[in-house]
Amino acid sequence: MKKILFAVCFALLLVGCGNNKEDKYITEFKYEYGGGWSTTYSYEIKQKDDKYVFTYKETLKDANVVIKYVSKKNMKKLSDLIDKYEIDKWNGFDKSQDNIYDGSYFSLNVKYNNGNVINAHGYMMSPDNYNEASEALIDFLNGLK
Repeated sequence: MKKILFAVCFALLLVGCGNNKEDKYITEFKYEYGGGWSTTYSYEIKQKDDKYVFTYKETLKDANVVIKYVSKKNMKKLSDLIDKYEIDKWNGFDKSQDNIYDGSYFSLNVKYNNGNVINAHGYMMSPDNYNEASEALIDFLNGLK
């Protein structure tokens, strides 16, 4: 009986280790959006050593640049937000309506320590759930400023 219990516990331990989300974390994040002749908003977070550097820019307002550190706790919140809105499903989205000028666009690039990436780009087109997820991303990122 002890051998069976030990084998079951060992198997559960192996299964649990394979699904540990703590092993995956964001090392680089960049989200940009804008449209037409309006301001382009750019949010970037890069891991440097054991810290995360956040940069926010508005392209038509060069004076409005914010650079500061972001906590690991906030990086976890960002990762959770990506999971909640299934933003990883955007990976590979690259669509545009080229016959429209001065339209809106977005670009998202996320890199993880385990090699996973999310790359998505759109001009006048966006992936499923974009509006809701984008609004949540922007609210979160503006809170970092």
